[in-house]
Amino acid sequence: MKYMKTRLTTLLPVALCLILSSCGADGLKTIDIARGLRTEADTLGLEALAGDVRAIELKCDSLYDIRIFGAHDGRLYGRSADNVIAVMDESGNMLCSFGRTGRGPGEYVSIASIEYDPFNDEIVVLDAWNKVLRFSPDGTLIDETRNNTISTLAYIMPLDKDTYVATVTSYIQRDSCLLYLDRDFNVTGQALPIFNQAQLSAKGLIITEGLSRYNSTVMYRPYAEDTYYAYSDGSWTPYMRIEQGSLRMSPELMVSVDGYQEQAKYIFIQWEFICGRYCLINYVREEDMAANYDVYDMNTGKLLIHNVLTIDDIDSGFDGFIFRYGGEKHYIIPGFIDGNVMYCSLPQDDGGTTLLRITL
Repeated sequence: MKYMKTRLTTLLPVALCLILSSCGADGLKTIDIARGLRTEADTLGLEALAGDVRAIELKCDSLYDIRIFGAHDGRLYGRSADNVIAVMDESGNMLCSFGRTGRGPGEYVSIASIEYDPFNDEIVVLDAWNKVLRFSPDGTLIDETRNNTISTLAYIMPLDKDTYVATVTSYIQRDSCLLYLDRDFNVTGQALPIFNQAQLSAKGLIITEGLSRYNSTVMYRPYAEDTYYAYSDGSWTPYMRIEQGSLRMSPELMVSVDGYQEQAKYIFIQWEFICGRYCLINYVREEDMAANYDVYDMNTGKLLIHNVLTIDDIDSGFDGFIFRYGGEKHYIIPGFIDGNVMYCSLPQDDGGTTLLRITL
């Protein structure tokens, strides 16, 4: 119970995704995640949906637990547990590694977000200590920028060759608008001035929101809200809504630090992903003392997989979707998704990392 309470009250970036399902009365595509709570847990794993699986041993001496954040033109981009950036080929061979903590030129204290920019062939690092750094794929520092805007940002993602979009931390700016930035990270405009009741709460937590990309489409969902927005041709369009029925927690309650017993009655979404035609979503309802890992068919809205992990499972170190491979049972969480291919890292006892490249 203590672990579940921590997951509800710590600072969480919102992992976003594109979800397709049946259309609601107002025309928005909707998906009902509450159905999983009414379904008996099964032992079916993601292997049932996998068309191809490739295990890649990441050959990166002294770099532990490498998580992939980008893949492009035969290269894999990863971030180690101690925030070293590693560039590898598709066989896992190290091409270069770079980056270190500090406050000097080319150094960063705490990575708030890291993205590979395919439009400019750059790696963009947002340092939570008020600067953005851009590196070439070989680790050369292109530039670093500091200004008053950067200190307010929570996440940065490239939209095109000349434009970035960023979210803003709630304790700095009490609304969930998105900022457009130029190549020098100056504000050129904003979008979606949707007031988010969770962020407006005077007694709430500090909220940092994320962005995600599905193929070439950038997606955004304001924290504690139900509607996803898709970016296209300079505008954001309501795309999809998550349906939780009577189990939906109010935004005010979601950020409360005092309403734990009441919170336990409702669904709290931890993260969502999409890979190919499948939606992957993780949520908890502490009253049930369990975490749910569901997979939906985007075309039909049908619930395909309903894995459940108890508090004892999670305390023992298990977290993620069941995935059977090589005669072993793994628990995986996607690190990076490109179309219908997901990259999942499995840290090994010897300090190395096995990367699973799974095509669904």
